[in-house]
Amino acid sequence: LEERRKMHRPPSGVLPLFKPEGFTSNDVLAKFKGRLRRFMGRDVKVGHGGTLDLSATGILVVGINDGCKVLSHFLNGPKRYRALLKLGIETDSMDREGKITHIDENKVYASADLDTVQNAILALKSKTLQTPPRFSALKLAGVRYSDINRKGSDLQPPPRPVTISHFSLTRSGAILAQQRAQSSSSKLCTSSYSASESISPPITSPNPTNHRLDTPPEILEIEQLGGRSSSSSVRPHSPSAWHDLMEEALERGVVPKWATNLRPLAADEMEIEVECSSGTYVRVLASDLARSFGTYAHLLALTRVQSCGFTLANCLSPTEWTTIDENPDLFFDALCPPHLIT
Repeated sequence: LEERRKMHRPPSGVLPLFKPEGFTSNDVLAKFKGRLRRFMGRDVKVGHGGTLDLSATGILVVGINDGCKVLSHFLNGPKRYRALLKLGIETDSMDREGKITHIDENKVYASADLDTVQNAILALKSKTLQTPPRFSALKLAGVRYSDINRKGSDLQPPPRPVTISHFSLTRSGAILAQQRAQSSSSKLCTSSYSASESISPPITSPNPTNHRLDTPPEILEIEQLGGRSSSSSVRPHSPSAWHDLMEEALERGVVPKWATNLRPLAADEMEIEVECSSGTYVRVLASDLARSFGTYAHLLALTRVQSCGFTLANCLSPTEWTTIDENPDLFFDALCPPHLIT
């Protein structure tokens, strides 16, 4: 048995797993390690390259044996996230788990136009300091701020430096409704792609007056949102092709439905994409963004779509990594040797 284990022992390396909602990063690590032990032996070493919150999903980079030595590359490297915001309501934790603290009774978010939101995004992108939320895993004298504040305290972690290299609005229920109303009233020809059919490309123009939020997605987003077959390298030319790609990603379990074109947004929902340095809180960005145009927001959902060079398309799905001992070849195919991590 020991000889067989040595024969099947894979080389050291790193690989990305898709972390589902409701599991901590350490939960995923423990479950995956338990499966690896079945064909690698009990001495296998496992670590991860960046924690995801319990309610977050997406890429969790895992190091195997000597691959753990290069995990700092992922811990400290840039990561990209897609976030779903609920506008008009703010919570003390800035996510859906917290207590409601503010409500926008006037629904200001419904009238915020594209230029207003874009200008707010550009202003936030230039910030180099961020104040972490009161409910966070950061520690004061060895105790988490979240634990301290849940006991009735009101302590705020100090600001710390962050780098936001990319910040874009990808979808907005309210803005899309505005654009459709304008198109209808002026009898302009509209795109064949609807809010339920596509995810928009990031807004990059400093004056996006002609930019529509229902245009077809770009190739980068197709790769990030879980396509694993050869079709993932080709941009679909029709709504049906994009729909099929998203269905494939959903079937594999490497993309949450809210982050696809298959789920239209409500008027009080907005989707953003952020690439940032380690330690940046996307929920703080979400709250600051909403406040900058006169309303409130909290995070409904968050998924990590990229970690350094890995995207969702590279991930082992929960079904795959929880049964990895039954298909070791899949493990070998996904493993990236440490010397390739630069």
